[in-house]
Amino acid sequence: MTIYSGLSAQCNEHQAAVGDIIVREGVPADSMVIMLEGEMRARSEHGAPDGPVFTARGGDVTGMLPFSRLKIVTVTGRAVLPTHYLVFPASNFPELFHRMPELTRRLVGLLADRIREVTRTEQQREKLASLGKLSAGLAHELNNPSAAARRSAAALRDCLARLRGAARSTKIGPDDCAKLAQQKRKSAPR
Repeated sequence: MTIYSGLSAQCNEHQAAVGDIIVREGVPADSMVIMLEGEMRARSEHGAPDGPVFTARGGDVTGMLPFSRLKIVTVTGRAVLPTHYLVFPASNFPELFHRMPELTRRLVGLLADRIREVTRTEQQREKLASLGKLSAGLAHELNNPSAAARRSAAALRDCLARLRGAARSTKIGPDDCAKLAQQKRKSAPR
């Protein structure tokens, strides 16, 4: 119990209502957040609108973790449920390492898990982006031949309409057409 009370004595306890900001993008990453109850969703509010969303729920530990190279918070985290959490200053990590080496090992494991998760998410985003480019290219390639076929069909309809119009306004009959074709064959170069 003294270990827990020693840790909790170094934490600042907070409550957040739905919509309240728990972590703010752009500020120094100088504390670890221990989620006791509730839920927070974090995303970059100044980056791409379709950027990744991170979720932290009761029982999760997030923010600055021991040995992390995070310098500036890159996301804004807002409570999506009433949330109860603790904030542990990173400046107290050396004392934490000394007093609670087992907890330190667990937090380092969480950091490794976070790195794997972010890497996997980035790889999935890259694959989806590549798939989007491939499908756009494929749609373009399929559209070009179909557009050419539509243009050709429209030109053919126009030509047939003009031929029909010319046939109605001429006095040339079928026998005359046969004579013209025969004359054309005789005069064609060989």
